[in-house]
Amino acid sequence: MDQLFKAYKWMGLIMIMLILCISATTTKAQSAESITPLTIGDKVPDVVLKNMLFYKDSTANISDFKGKLLILDFMSVFCLSCMKALPRIDSLQKRYGDKIQVLLITPNKKEGIEDAFKRTKLADKLNLPIVPRGSDLKKYYSHKIISHIVWIDQSGITKAITHSDYIQAKNIESMLKNSRVDWPVKKDIMR
Repeated sequence: MDQLFKAYKWMGLIMIMLILCISATTTKAQSAESITPLTIGDKVPDVVLKNMLFYKDSTANISDFKGKLLILDFMSVFCLSCMKALPRIDSLQKRYGDKIQVLLITPNKKEGIEDAFKRTKLADKLNLPIVPRGSDLKKYYSHKIISHIVWIDQSGITKAITHSDYIQAKNIESMLKNSRVDWPVKKDIMR
């Protein structure tokens, strides 16, 4: 009888642990699912951008850029074509000044970014803010292939999702004039 009681006690503890594990997994999954991916025409929530590099503060909110054309460039320091495009993108940032803001969003850690920029000698030449480990934004603008460019108008509405070759003066001008753009939406084709 005593052994039977001990067996029930252990089974009860195992059941409680199992329930707690399932509950924790469900809660974690629900919080990850609470971010709904955005597309053309969607308003961008006021996401907090942390640990920013090459920006006046280490933290910013998306709303800090309201009134500007915001261009999110999802890239990686390990992507050669992404890194090669940066001087051209930086020159457009300088040309349009406070009318636009290009933000580089990368999955890379701060240390890796700093090393890559020193190694390529881009740190002294560029003035583009970088959001390391920008996973929250990636959840809103899910993609597999980089570069992945998101154009957000002055009022915070997603206007286009393109490749980096769309970052050109004529396209920036169109966006600044609030012209309607019919650019193809970038699709990640995985085979």
